[in-house]
Amino acid sequence: MSRSVLNVGDSGSRAIYQPPAYHMQAKRAATLPVQQVLGHRRRLVADYEFAVDRLLAKLDRARHATAVAIASLPEEIRGFGLVKLRSVKAAKAKEAELFAAFDAPVPAQTKAA
Repeated sequence: MSRSVLNVGDSGSRAIYQPPAYHMQAKRAATLPVQQVLGHRRRLVADYEFAVDRLLAKLDRARHATAVAIASLPEEIRGFGLVKLRSVKAAKAKEAELFAAFDAPVPAQTKAA
């Protein structure tokens, strides 16, 4: 393993270890997903609260099962870092599908005589 050394001073009397640039880039790349997850946490909570308000506005017997499925989507978000970002993306896609079904008009039921 090679080391990068930065000479300081007029005659190079002192040497200071400086990590190679690729170590710095790797460390930065590893922390980016963590920052994204931490930044998304508050937004996910706000999105969930908005979704629950939206569900409660239209909730009835015919839409109950779909509403429960939407409300339980946060249970599918697991992991940390990139794994969590992937599960958030998958949950958001499933949420869009479920909301499309939830917002679809409910057929009127006919009364049996």
